[in-house]
Amino acid sequence: MILQVKGGKTVGSPDAQRLAGVLHGGDAALAGLIVMEISPGRRKNIEDIMENHGEAVFGGIKYPRMQLLTVAEMLEGKRFNTPPVRGKQPSIQGRL
Repeated sequence: MILQVKGGKTVGSPDAQRLAGVLHGGDAALAGLIVMEISPGRRKNIEDIMENHGEAVFGGIKYPRMQLLTVAEMLEGKRFNTPPVRGKQPSIQGRL
């Protein structure tokens, strides 16, 4: 999983597009964006972009290829939706 961390309030669509480029240009199946804080409007825009990048399937279970969490969500215990084990290469569904 590729992780990108952004601290400013101006995180937006271009950041998600750059992360998608890194995801599709590398060997990772999943990417996560961690932000300090984000407005609801910007969050929706980023999540819409992320949704368009499809899913990875591990052991028959689908996981979003791109995901977003805030630091506050992580401190509350929320985590990226990832498979519990490593090893097998996923099948990729969606736009490549």
